[in-house]
Amino acid sequence: MTALRHDLNQKTAEVKMIYAQRDERVKAIADLECTVRDLEDDQDEASQSREQLVQDLAHVEKNIVAKEKELKELLPKLTSTKDKEGKIKQRYWFFGIRLIIALMKPREKSPVFVRNKADKYNSKARQNVTKQLLKRLNKCNNS
Repeated sequence: MTALRHDLNQKTAEVKMIYAQRDERVKAIADLECTVRDLEDDQDEASQSREQLVQDLAHVEKNIVAKEKELKELLPKLTSTKDKEGKIKQRYWFFGIRLIIALMKPREKSPVFVRNKADKYNSKARQNVTKQLLKRLNKCNNS
């Protein structure tokens, strides 16, 4: 009997140990299943994320193409506007010089303006400046 009890205790201990090992294996299997599910979910999210990124890239490329078309349409307009601006600036400068010359001429010929020798000198200096401005003006018109 003692031997049977001893065998029973031993077998009970073995059974408990086997149950404990089984529980550990079940836990390990459950952990592995959770890990597999997490990896599958991550893979699904990654593939969805990749698909979303591909769609976003296609959308951005379409925007780039549209903006390039707009730019091609605007460049000729910009060039013509710059040309017009240059011509207007040149005309403005031209009319400004003519206005200065026109305002200076009556003063040069006025007897009130020429009173003494110093004033005569100033008048001649202004006449020289007027001539120089006229020469520059003619050069600009010819070019």
